[in-house]
Amino acid sequence: NLRVHLLEVEESVDRVFSDDSTKKAVNLLYMYPNGVNTVSSDIQGLTESSTNLGVVTTLENSIEYDSTARSS
Repeated sequence: NLRVHLLEVEESVDRVFSDDSTKKAVNLLYMYPNGVNTVSSDIQGLTESSTNLGVVTTLENSIEYDSTARSS
């Protein structure tokens, strides 16, 4: 599930991403691997590997998506 909170801010913004870049960034979030990748065939309910989106950082001209991969 994705939860987004919008807050009105008083500060002025010098630069923003274009509508096209914003759509691409949001679409990538929807497609980004997140959650269980494989489960054990031997032990019921055991997740063997998963990937979790950790931090999304906006830079000067790009966005970085950092994730963590886990394995048992």
